[in-house]
Amino acid sequence: MHELARGGMGVVYLARLRSVGGFSRLVAVKQCLPEHTRDKDFVAMFLDEARLAARINHPNVVPTLDVEHSAEGLFFAMDYVEGERVVDVIRASIAKVGAVPVAVALRIIVDALRGLHAAHTLEDSDGAPLNIVHRDVSPQNIVVGYDGLTRILDFGVARAERRLTRTLIGGIPKGKLAYMAPEQLLEQPMDARADVFAAGIVAWELLSGARLFDANTEALLVAQVMELRIQAPSSRRPELSSALDDVVLTALAREPSERFGNAQAFADALERCGVTPASHQVVAHFVREALASQREQKIALRRRIESMPALDEPPAQAPPRASAVPPAPRASVAPAPPRTVAFDPGSTAHPALAAPAPVAPPVWAPPVMAPPVSMTSVPGTVRPTYAPQPPAPAPGGSLLAYSALAMVVLGVAIGAAGYAVKERARRERAELAPIEMPSAVPLLAPTSVARAREPLVPLPIPGATTATTAQPPVNVQGADASVASPAAPRPRRARPSSPQGTEF
Repeated sequence: MHELARGGMGVVYLARLRSVGGFSRLVAVKQCLPEHTRDKDFVAMFLDEARLAARINHPNVVPTLDVEHSAEGLFFAMDYVEGERVVDVIRASIAKVGAVPVAVALRIIVDALRGLHAAHTLEDSDGAPLNIVHRDVSPQNIVVGYDGLTRILDFGVARAERRLTRTLIGGIPKGKLAYMAPEQLLEQPMDARADVFAAGIVAWELLSGARLFDANTEALLVAQVMELRIQAPSSRRPELSSALDDVVLTALAREPSERFGNAQAFADALERCGVTPASHQVVAHFVREALASQREQKIALRRRIESMPALDEPPAQAPPRASAVPPAPRASVAPAPPRTVAFDPGSTAHPALAAPAPVAPPVWAPPVMAPPVSMTSVPGTVRPTYAPQPPAPAPGGSLLAYSALAMVVLGVAIGAAGYAVKERARRERAELAPIEMPSAVPLLAPTSVARAREPLVPLPIPGATTATTAQPPVNVQGADASVASPAAPRPRRARPSSPQGTEF
């Protein structure tokens, strides 16, 4: 694709449409900018208007071929018209001949009006009018082809673009304001007469070679459209007739009821104003002469696009090289008739009767094996025939067997390691098991410990002396082996009750 133009709403590309059987044609693809497609209302409005515009089938309207809304964006494809916009035709004419010839200007505006009328009168499948209004008739949206035919562009886009300029930009570009009808600026209900007013502005500029409404600010531009007294085109170009002035000024009436009722009536009035519109051949010759350099650029661009390979087309491959030495033709040898020859093993007088030389067995190289070569023998000579040996087994079978064996060995090793770990853990638990000591018994019975702390009173032994010696108490805790003094027993510490602590 090649970028043709870029604007505030999107980008226009030149592309080639390909199909089966070598079918190919050039199309213009317009892609809306990604930031605009985030507005769901804008997308819905755009798709609705584009579907309606695709119904228009008229030679003076650039048809909409397809509309696509996907993750990549919003696209619609149109026929590619090789030509120039009216705004470029006006500029080139002023630079070369001073102005557009009157007959050429009339043919351009009449063709545009025919296309507008075809859209205004479009009906649905039930015969009900669709009431399509272009809303953006301007010199930028009218194309004069190098074939001399004038066409209208961008049907169905202006309404969605109007919403875009209000919601995202906050205003309308000055280039659009200069071609809007008063009721469109006031956002009042519109019909086909709004496009008639815009077409009248284009006709005035084509005939006079100047801008009708032009200001530095939007406010002044709106004031001119609403209040400025419109001069006749003959005020800028005296050779224009008064009848032509009246027709153009009627189309520029600010009250819709005072204009032509439709675009067809405007076109008929232009054809009856005393100047015959030029033929399409004359228009084509004028446009080609006035914009010769632009036409050469477009022709070169068309050739470059048509020569580009498709995205899914494989690159062309070079033909195979012819062999430098042609293969020698095989000579067909007729078999000799059978004959009886006396065979002498020791005689070598005739080469055909000599003993055949030993032939080494063929070497097989699996899996790639050369095709067998037929061995033709000299008539009368017997050569041994070797039966083809079976190919060697593919290396894949051995690899599979080795893999299975490795898996078995690995499984046995893992099992042995697991058993060793479990056995080691069992031995460690046996070594670390606590040994029950006799001194551990009092720890399980607090009452026995308390009694052990009381001093021991020796029992009287019959026949013993009266002298008594105190037996030192036994340290039952085993922490100290020294003898304890016979002191008073320590009072027992009271066990805390529930309100004083937490009971575990």
